[in-house]
Amino acid sequence: MQTILINQLKSKIFKKKFGISLPKKVKIPHPATPQRPTVAQIKERFQILKGKVFAYPKTKNKGGPGQFLEQQLGIPNSSACLDCSDGELKLFPLRKLKNGSLSPKETVAITMRGLQAQEIHSPKPWEASDLKKKTHNMLFISYLRNGDNITYLSAFSFGASCPEYSVFKSDYIKITEYYKTHGICQLANDDPLYHSNTINGKYIQGRTKGGGKKIGSGARTVAFYFRKTEFIKDVILHDITQSTHQSSSHQDS
Repeated sequence: MQTILINQLKSKIFKKKFGISLPKKVKIPHPATPQRPTVAQIKERFQILKGKVFAYPKTKNKGGPGQFLEQQLGIPNSSACLDCSDGELKLFPLRKLKNGSLSPKETVAITMRGLQAQEIHSPKPWEASDLKKKTHNMLFISYLRNGDNITYLSAFSFGASCPEYSVFKSDYIKITEYYKTHGICQLANDDPLYHSNTINGKYIQGRTKGGGKKIGSGARTVAFYFRKTEFIKDVILHDITQSTHQSSSHQDS
């Protein structure tokens, strides 16, 4: 609650005019923070949006389709660590190949809070990492863009109970150990001493962000991404396809 102190002079004037003494302090309650839905709740809500076409022209904001979807699902827009009360929503774009099949279009960002410059040589243990916090319970939703329209296609739950999840820890250790040993290269790509800042685990990739034109300023930090082929295609998209086929078989029988 916000506390406001009443000016003594104003209090005296108010008492003289109305014969009422004002309190010395007034507490004004903050507006209630919108409650975040659970991952299970947004998965249920998504069924209404699944397969529908939405007009959403391309913009420079790559996160636009995700923000639009969050709005439709009732997820408050804020800087909170997690989208939901108990996990994350991960939206990923697909592209249609010449043979008609669908394929992931790009890597999927997990967290921009991967490794800051000051913690490179002393990274958090896996159990305390933002990577673990962000990935323990997720709902992956795919979408396809066709010109100015987007269609949200399928949803698939993934988290700590899945067999592939155990790989995340070893990927995290591999990536953080590399940066711990080599640091984050802040040099321009054409510098003779430059070395790559992109490190691949089996499913997770660590790569730098930030810096822009200020090469050498120490502004680059590390973000984590899901690898496009090894995880999004071979695990998530594969499992979505299997689930769809199984669902269709049950309906046919």
